[in-house]
Amino acid sequence: MSLLKYSRMWLGDRPSKTYDDDDEEDKRLIGKDGDESTDYAALLQAHKRLKRWLAALSVVVGLLVVMLTLTLSLRRIGDSTTASPVPLMRLIPTTFEHNDLFSGPASPERDEAWSLMAPLGDGFILLPNSTAQGAYDLPLGQYTSRGQIYDISVFHQLHCLANIRRHMFAMDAILDRNDRLEIDSLALKPHDDHVYHCFDYIRQALMCAGDMTIEWPRTETDGSRFAVDGWSITHECKDWVSKEQAGSLHRC
Repeated sequence: MSLLKYSRMWLGDRPSKTYDDDDEEDKRLIGKDGDESTDYAALLQAHKRLKRWLAALSVVVGLLVVMLTLTLSLRRIGDSTTASPVPLMRLIPTTFEHNDLFSGPASPERDEAWSLMAPLGDGFILLPNSTAQGAYDLPLGQYTSRGQIYDISVFHQLHCLANIRRHMFAMDAILDRNDRLEIDSLALKPHDDHVYHCFDYIRQALMCAGDMTIEWPRTETDGSRFAVDGWSITHECKDWVSKEQAGSLHRC
């Protein structure tokens, strides 16, 4: 029997027969086509070895992919935890509510509340010269004999917001003046550049943080819902206590 015919029979293109028929066929193959049957058996064995080799190779490749993914993930985690002197902050559910202490007109109580938003040192931190460029790989800060001075972004942002607030109240306080040049020289010109900087800096900070919490409209007294004021909405926020502690950890 030819090798092609035997292959067709092996793949199912053959009539049904008993085990005795198989034995007889094997005997005939051995007797008449011994060379072809031997080649076919060798081919089957090679095919089986190839399948086993491919299966083992697939397992090895899969393990390598898993190990590479874990390595990159751990490297990213390591980078985020060791490349900064500021520790990671835990996230806590925080519900936004109206607070008159921070939203009313200027008063000694409100001014004090705004000033207390920053930790001691106003968010500026001092890092030893040996660690700023060593352990944390930071660009040069403001050099001093005790170390290098840096700022923490969130406290810079709050400083900018407080500066805009002061600017607005300063303008409100001199609105009764009639001399436009005096108003400009007293309230506007001395602070213009700083205020302009703060508007753009806060804009980019908000875009960076990118809080994607869904907000819904409040319920009006007549039951209608159309205005979104953001109150009574729960967000996932970094723990503020941890931020204050981080700001005080290396304070100047």
